[in-house]
Amino acid sequence: MRRMLVFRQLSAVLDDKLAEVTRGANLTPQDVLVFAWMEQKPGISGSNIARLVGRKRQNTQASLERLERRGLVQKFPASYADRNVGWGMTDKGAELWGELVRDFRLQDAMLERYGVTDKVLDGLEELITRLTRHPNTTFSPGLIEVPKDEKVPAWDV
Repeated sequence: MRRMLVFRQLSAVLDDKLAEVTRGANLTPQDVLVFAWMEQKPGISGSNIARLVGRKRQNTQASLERLERRGLVQKFPASYADRNVGWGMTDKGAELWGELVRDFRLQDAMLERYGVTDKVLDGLEELITRLTRHPNTTFSPGLIEVPKDEKVPAWDV
C-alpha cells in the first residue's frame, strides 16, 4: 500500500507543477500529452492518441474537438489506409506548444536541482515499461521521446 500512496502523492505533486505551466493557456494535463504526441507523430489518429495517453477514445475525442474549436489543432486526411483522419497542430497550436516547452524546461531544471536526474528518469521509464507490460494492466502508454542532452540553465528555487 505504501508504494501506491507514494506514487499517488508524486502524481499529485507533478500534476500541480504541470498546472503551473498550463494554467494560463487553459490546457489540461491530457491536452499537454495530446500536443506532445502530435509533435512526435504528426498525423496521428485520435484512437492512437487515446491509447498513448491512457484515456478512453471518447474523452480524447472531446479534448481534440475542444482544441480544434480553439484553433490549436486540426484534422486532415490521413496518409495511412487504416484510418481516415490524422491530427496535427495548427500554427497557433505550434506557437503555444513552443511557449509551453520553454516553461517546461524551466520546471525540468528545477526538478533536476531537487535530484530528479537522468538516472532517476531512466529508472522511472523502466518501471513504467515493466508495469504496463504486466498481463493484468489495461493501460499501455507510450513513452514520449525527449532528447536527454537537452539542458537549460538552472535557476534559483
